[in-house]
Amino acid sequence: MKRYTQDDTYFQKIDTERKAYWLGFLYADGCVHDYSENQNYVHIHLHPNDRYLLETFVKDLKSDRIVRTDNRGYAVLVVNSNKIGKDLIKLGCVPRKSNILKFPTDDIVPRSLIKDFIRGYMDGDGCISTYMKLKKGRNIPSFICEIKFIGTYDMLDGINRYFKSEKKILINRHSPTTYQISFAGRKYRDIVDSLYEDATIYMTRKKEKWDGFVTYMNNKDAEREEKLIRKSIAIEKVVTNRKKDIVEKRKVGKEVEQYDLNDNLIKIWENASMAAEYYKTTSKAIRKVCTGELKTCCNFKWKYTEGRIDKKSKEINQYDINRNFIRAWASVREAAIYYNVTFQAIQRAIYGKYKSCCGFIWTNK
Repeated sequence: MKRYTQDDTYFQKIDTERKAYWLGFLYADGCVHDYSENQNYVHIHLHPNDRYLLETFVKDLKSDRIVRTDNRGYAVLVVNSNKIGKDLIKLGCVPRKSNILKFPTDDIVPRSLIKDFIRGYMDGDGCISTYMKLKKGRNIPSFICEIKFIGTYDMLDGINRYFKSEKKILINRHSPTTYQISFAGRKYRDIVDSLYEDATIYMTRKKEKWDGFVTYMNNKDAEREEKLIRKSIAIEKVVTNRKKDIVEKRKVGKEVEQYDLNDNLIKIWENASMAAEYYKTTSKAIRKVCTGELKTCCNFKWKYTEGRIDKKSKEINQYDINRNFIRAWASVREAAIYYNVTFQAIQRAIYGKYKSCCGFIWTNK
C-alpha cells in the first residue's frame, strides 16, 4: 500500500489566512475520525464542481494525496494523519461535531484571522443567494443578496456577533437539531466585503455571486449619485436664473432724472436701483423723492423721466372750498412737494376719501 505524505504540523497553530480558512471549512464540511489513540484521519467530500478546493487543500498540505470520486460522483479526500487529527480536535474540530460545535476562542483563531475562518465556514455550511423581492410600499422589486449560515447555536451566535447583529437565530426547518441565521441588506455589505478582503482562498461560485451583487449595488449607487448630481445642477440653474431675473428686474425700471438743488439736470439713470447703488443708498429712498414722499435724497432731487407717468404724475386741478378754480398742477407729486404733504394725502382728496387736503379741493384734470 502506497504511503502518502503531507505537512503533519499544518494545523499545529492557526497563524495564516489559509490555515484559518481551512479550519473554518473543516468545522463546516470536514469529518475527523478518532478510531483509536494512534489512528485519526480527516474525511471531506464535496460537490464535483468544487473539486478544485480539495485539490488546493492538498497543495497547501504539501501532500501527494489524490482527490478521488465516489460512486455518486462527489469529490472525496481522505487524509490519514494522527498528528493532524489530534491538532484539529484541540482546535475544536471534534468528531461527531454536528450538535456540539462551538465558535472558536481567540486562543484558537486570533481575532485578526477570524474573518478568514468565517469565510471558510460559509463556504462549507453557508450559502449566498440572490433574488428579486417586491418590498412593501414599492412598485419596483429590489435585488436582494442573502447570506445564510447553518450550524449549532453557539457557532451562529459567534457569527452573529461578528456581523454586529441582533438577529434571531432560528431552528433549521430542514433539520430540527441545527440552527440557521441569515443576513440581507445594505447594512451588512461592508461586513461581507471584509470576509473577502485580501483573501487568497475562497469558493469561486459563492464569491462570483457576491461580486455580482456588489457590481449591481455599485451601479445603483452610481445611478443614484448621477441623479443627485443632475438634480443639484438643475437646482443650481434655477437659482442662477432667479438671480439673473432679479438682476434684470433691477435693470428694467423707470428712468430717473437727477437734479441738483437748483433744478439743473445732472444725469439720467436707467433706474433707481443703479443710482442707489452708485450713491450707496436705497432705491426706495430715490423712488420716494420721485413720487413726492421725500424732497431730496443724497442732497439731490429726483424725478421720473417724462413719458413714464403713473398715477402719481397725472395732471390735477386745485380749487378753494367754494369750488373756485385756483390752478392746474402738472402732477400730484408737484403739488405735494409744494405744500409739503404726501402725495397720498392729495390722492385721497381726489378720490373722495378726504373732503379736502391743505384746505383745498382736488380733482383729476
